[in-house]
Parts: sequence; C-alpha cells; structure tokens
Amino acid sequence: MARFLKKIDRKLGQSPGTVTFVGQRHMDRPRVTCIEYGAETLREESSEALNELDCDQGEGRVLWLNVDGLHDVTLIEKLGQQHGLSSLVLEDVVDTGRRPKMDDYEDYAFISLRMLSLSEENQVQAEALGIVVFKDRVLTFQERSGDVFDPVRTRLRRSRGRIRQRGGDLSGLRADGLGGGELYQGNRGARRTN
Repeated sequence: MARFLKKIDRKLGQSPGTVTFVGQRHMDRPRVTCIEYGAETLREESSEALNELDCDQGEGRVLWLNVDGLHDVTLIEKLGQQHGLSSLVLEDVVDTGRRPKMDDYEDYAFISLRMLSLSEENQVQAEALGIVVFKDRVLTFQERSGDVFDPVRTRLRRSRGRIRQRGGDLSGLRADGLGGGELYQGNRGARRTN
C-alpha cells in the first residue's frame, strides 16, 4: 500500500504529459542499444550515453532502439524529441506502475504492458515494458536488461527467419517467433513448481 501512496504523491498536481519517473531503480545507469538492420546487413552498438551511439538510419533499413533502465528522464525526453513522441507517451514510459494499454498515434503506435520473467530464485518478477512501433523503426523501453526479445536479437544477428526481410512493424517480430513460441514457453515455465 505504501508504494501505491508514494506513486500518487509524486504525480499529484502535475499536468498530463509531465515526464516523472515513478518506480524503483533497477540499474545504476541506463543502457541504450541501437540495432540497424536490412535484408543483408546488421549493425549493433550499445552505450550508457546516447551521444556516443551512431543511430542514423540508412535507406531501406530498420532501426531498433532499446533502452534498459527508465529512471533517466533526460535521456527518455531526448529520445522522445528525436523520434517525435508525444509527452503523454513519455509519461507512460517512465511510470512503471501504469496499466497495460495501447494508443494509436498518426505516425506510430504505443504499447504499454508488463513483462513477466523468472528470477534466479525461480520467483516471478514483473517489469514495465513500453514499445513504440513506427513503419521503419521500433523503440523499446524496459526497467532492466535481459528480456523476451533475446531470441529475436539472436535471429537478427544470425540472419535467420523472416524478420530481416520485413519492415519495422510488429508483424516482422511476430512472424519470427515473438509473441509465439518463446513467450509461450516462458509463460509455461513460470507456472512450473518443481
């Protein structure tokens, strides 16, 4: 109950679209990963500083930006400005207690949900996940590193499946397994008690 009251206290009196981190810090510093890919090539780099990354998107290529760690509001706002995101989307990205939802904007869709995983102690843990999908790029925001997207990244690196031939929309991710087998296996594993 105290966590719920703290959340209300931090947001109380703020106008809609005010970007204020609500939640617990799970990392010292956020990490940004940039993956740019096309049918024939892939380029991937990570850094704790956004200005150290070369995330320019080439013609006919897809850009996937992933942010691990949501507590750096300045970083989130800068990414939002670079990609033309609504302040309401940014507010939802840094509010780790938000309810799942989907908003459709003119140039992109925003999906907010909870990602479940097993800890090393076999405890179910939930974390906030925000996904912004454009026609030619995808932005993902999560509380900690390591996630259900690891099989997708592996397929991208190995150029396996159909994901490298498709655009940046979620149909490319879904066609290559995300939302299918890996998520199902993860959910089934979370129910095991042995």
